[in-house]
Amino acid sequence: MLIEDRVRPVPGHGLDILDREIGAGQDDRGLRRTVAGRRPAITRLEVGFSHAGRIVGLCSARPRSRGPASGPHTVAIPPGSRTRRPVLAFIDQIVIPFLNTLYGAVGYLGVMVAMAIESAMVPLPSELILPYAGFLVSDASAIEPLTGGRWEFWIVVVFATIGNTLGSLVAYAIGAWGGRPFLERWGKYLLIRPHEIELADHFFQKYGPATAFFSRLLPIVRTFISFPAGVARMHLGKFIFYSTAGAFLWSILLVFAGQQLGARWVDIRHALQPFDLAIAVIVVVGVVLFVWWRLGMPGRRKRAS
Repeated sequence: MLIEDRVRPVPGHGLDILDREIGAGQDDRGLRRTVAGRRPAITRLEVGFSHAGRIVGLCSARPRSRGPASGPHTVAIPPGSRTRRPVLAFIDQIVIPFLNTLYGAVGYLGVMVAMAIESAMVPLPSELILPYAGFLVSDASAIEPLTGGRWEFWIVVVFATIGNTLGSLVAYAIGAWGGRPFLERWGKYLLIRPHEIELADHFFQKYGPATAFFSRLLPIVRTFISFPAGVARMHLGKFIFYSTAGAFLWSILLVFAGQQLGARWVDIRHALQPFDLAIAVIVVVGVVLFVWWRLGMPGRRKRAS
């Protein structure tokens, strides 16, 4: 007797169904243990593949006992996904639906808006924004709503670059108009001395162009670099030029990667997660060392007294 499976629909995604015939009592190694630690015996399994390349669905399975049939069991494929569940939940439940709605409503303008949000110090990762647009470029059935035609690679890159520049200018303005007075008034409570603000000005005047360019190619850093550039009053024309150049290259790389990966575009974000963690650890360690040094290394103070 075949047990009919129920596939959970994924809003905003096409869903292709794959039937896999499995003999009664045969294990499927991708299934999560259920019912007192035993794997369910399944005679037929339907698995839905979303456009994001993930395997989703529910199946009704019969446990290996003579008792009554169990309820629905979640398909947990591939193994090991439990450790990545928080990230996948954030991507699937928040980021992807937001991008689906935005791109479906305003197309290229949606790419520009999303990149502007990301560049204005809001944690909306461009590692998802741009590869998703690249996936739409690779999908011959995807229609861009503003033009009524297919998504075009270079148009996506141009709109992404414009959005990045606009968002960067917002963060720059916050730093330039609000950041400097804030630091001058409250910086001493943050262990920032007045002359260090001048040093920051000198740093961006000397290395600013290179900083604005290369920071656009680094995860996390690229989102926040515009604020300190504004605080240091980096030359606005140079900031726009080098920031735009870096954003243009970043957009080309990620849109192209999404285009080549197709439905597996979301894997880019997973590949960059270790680097996100490494950068975050470096930043935290740097802040701790800075505070320890600014307080004059308490152990050395005690010995001196």
